[in-house]
Amino acid sequence: GGQRRPSLSIRDARCSQHTDSSESAEAIDRSSRFPMPDWKASQVHRPPVFVDANAMKERLRETMCKPKYDVTTLYRTHGVFQAVAKSSVFEKVTLLVIAFNACWISVETDHNEANILLEAEAQFQAVEHFFCLYFSFEWYVRCMAFRRKRDGCRDGWFVFDSIMVFLMVVETWMM
Repeated sequence: GGQRRPSLSIRDARCSQHTDSSESAEAIDRSSRFPMPDWKASQVHRPPVFVDANAMKERLRETMCKPKYDVTTLYRTHGVFQAVAKSSVFEKVTLLVIAFNACWISVETDHNEANILLEAEAQFQAVEHFFCLYFSFEWYVRCMAFRRKRDGCRDGWFVFDSIMVFLMVVETWMM
């Protein structure tokens, strides 16, 4: 700002009225009696109240333009396994088997009284072996479809399926 005059107290303002001073109480600048803080200087370090619209638009464009993740980009471009893994029929059959497995778990929980698979009735054993065989086959097809096998570690669903198939094989065929 500019030069500041020394602030006058109320007593000084009253006294100046009774003197022959050329300055009257009305002529005293209010800002000199009640100095206000310099708001511009204090706002330099404060973050803005509103979000920068241009920055927000730019982040939105980047998000919208980012290519959607598709595991098939990691698959080979030729061969039987990539063709099967990319097939919509294979995907739909797998989803159907997963749904059937979920329903079967409830049926097995209600009707299978055996603690281990070897002691279960034949129909429970047959269905468990079918699920283990199908999910192992599905995992193998997807694994063989990858261009580089280590790319399977980059796909979250493949890692999850690997763990699930491993546990299912251990439970069904090794215990």
